[in-house]
Amino acid sequence: MPHEFPPWEAVYQQTQRWLQAGCFEAMVNDLRSVLRAAQGQ
Repeated sequence: MPHEFPPWEAVYQQTQRWLQAGCFEAMVNDLRSVLRAAQGQ
């Protein structure tokens, strides 16, 4: 990782918290809605 990023352990821990909280699933669902709206569905 670039040196300006936090240590990989900190990035990993934060990513795990987001995964457990369902953040990525929510982003995928929101993106799907945006794409469907853009396609006129």
